[in-house]
Amino acid sequence: LLKPLLHCIKEKDEKLYHPALECLRDLIRTSTTSMTNVPKPLKYLRTHYNTIKEAYLRMRDPEVQKFCADIISVLAMTQLNDTNQAAKRECLEYCLLGTKSDVGDWGHEYVRQLESEISEEWILITEERNMATKAQLLSIVDMIVSFDMSHNAEIQACDLLMEIDEIDRLRDYIDASNYSRVCLYLISCALYVDKPEYIKIINLVLDFFLKFREYTRAMCLAMNLNDVKLMTRIFESCQDGGRKCETPHYPVESAGHCNRTLARSPKEHSGNQEKLSNIDTKIPTRTLRQTLILPPKKIQPWQKGISTMSSWS
Repeated sequence: LLKPLLHCIKEKDEKLYHPALECLRDLIRTSTTSMTNVPKPLKYLRTHYNTIKEAYLRMRDPEVQKFCADIISVLAMTQLNDTNQAAKRECLEYCLLGTKSDVGDWGHEYVRQLESEISEEWILITEERNMATKAQLLSIVDMIVSFDMSHNAEIQACDLLMEIDEIDRLRDYIDASNYSRVCLYLISCALYVDKPEYIKIINLVLDFFLKFREYTRAMCLAMNLNDVKLMTRIFESCQDGGRKCETPHYPVESAGHCNRTLARSPKEHSGNQEKLSNIDTKIPTRTLRQTLILPPKKIQPWQKGISTMSSWS
């Protein structure tokens, strides 16, 4: 089936191009793959890579050219062993010339290759060099991040956005199902960057924690930043009585500032006043100690039969 489709692309009749390219696209997308096997369409078409590129140059219809560019972009993954082809980043080049439809339809391997080439291309972009390319790359980045976040690949999405210094774009894709993994990974990455980038990442994670009402974890990050005003804001934004009793145990250093907040409504925060002053820390410790030294419970008569049967087994 691939051979006659490729023959149609080689012909000069432009009416055959679009149907042939659509069939090739469907065959590539629906072909099965694994960690050790290359899909059969790619294995066959990789030897005709330059032939398809030549056919692309002969096409006059812009829409047909875009269809062909999508296929060349996918086939470019099969040419990575060639140093010259890899250096040109043709996978990304033809992706930008293509339809720019959902790149995730071509599979995880294609998305991973685009991520690596976007990171390399981003370094070369300067104010003098084609700033329009930056906007085009960001449109592809948005599709990649959306695909990654919906396919349990949050780490790859975070890595890509940190490489191109667009970490704030995560705000559009974060939700209750993935924020925890994203925040934990960003916190671990923040330890290996310089201070300005560290503050930027931690502030982003703080916003995520506050959005999903993780006030205790947000308070811990605010303490790392040593930002008393931020600690006070977290304390004021917490509306859960139980969590509000928990958060004051952390920022003892901010007691003076939080006391002003408590003074506005002393009845509501009467118990938290002592926690902020670090007065009642002995009470939970004493309660825990009493719980740990309780005498062992006696075995009840109905439990003896169970212990006997377990020893038989």
